[in-house]
Amino acid sequence: GFIDADGCIGLHKQPSTGGKINYVPLVSISSTCKKTVEYLDKKYDEHEYGHHITFRKVNNPNWTDRYVIEIRGMLRCKKILQDIVEYMVTKKEEARDVLEFIRLRQLHSKKIPYSEEELECVERVKMAKKTRLWSWLLCI
Repeated sequence: GFIDADGCIGLHKQPSTGGKINYVPLVSISSTCKKTVEYLDKKYDEHEYGHHITFRKVNNPNWTDRYVIEIRGMLRCKKILQDIVEYMVTKKEEARDVLEFIRLRQLHSKKIPYSEEELECVERVKMAKKTRLWSWLLCI
């Protein structure tokens, strides 16, 4: 539930050598509540989801410092997304598209360029985020 509500599921665009772009699967949750992050840390450990936690201080006086708990990489994200996708509502399509991207990428060497199908997954994840934002704005 935390990921579906306050989390982020996506493919992080990461520059690489020679101007190449890599897409890295990412599942994260941002929270200002230390108790929530400690709870998630314990649950992630119990389920053996490799993760890390950072504390981010903000300069904007209108924002609050926050904790970010992240899972990055194909195998780590695949594990958690497979476990939770069937329970998701809001971010189910992003989870499915990231899982499909991972499945396609694991079919061959990561050194070859992205296939058309893999890039379509990337675009669907981007579009799902934009579509959800516009749907929310139209409800106001």
